[in-house]
Amino acid sequence: MSSETAATLRLANTSLRAWLVRLSAEPIALSPIQAQDLHDLLAELLRTSGCLRPGSAGTSLDLELETEIVDYRTNLESLAKVLPSVQGRFLAERARLQIEQSHIAARKAWAEASRRTL
Repeated sequence: MSSETAATLRLANTSLRAWLVRLSAEPIALSPIQAQDLHDLLAELLRTSGCLRPGSAGTSLDLELETEIVDYRTNLESLAKVLPSVQGRFLAERARLQIEQSHIAARKAWAEASRRTL
């Protein structure tokens, strides 16, 4: 059972490292982060948490499993450090979109007023 858990954690660690690279990158370096991306990340975390619940891995931990658990914890701590900057990027993008929306509304109002005067 612990080898299955270690394999699950190994896959999760690989996935989390990829997420950390993507989330830590400059906003223009990679494709924009979508809501579905964060949903997928959450699903990965929830899926992995199932194998870490008390009693799911058995009582004895082998060295491989302990190593994967330590790596997983490190990845989660790194993720916790990166997420505030991701939130900041999302807030900045939302503000940019709101400004653009108000500009479009102003242009539409100007076009309507111009059409009425002609």
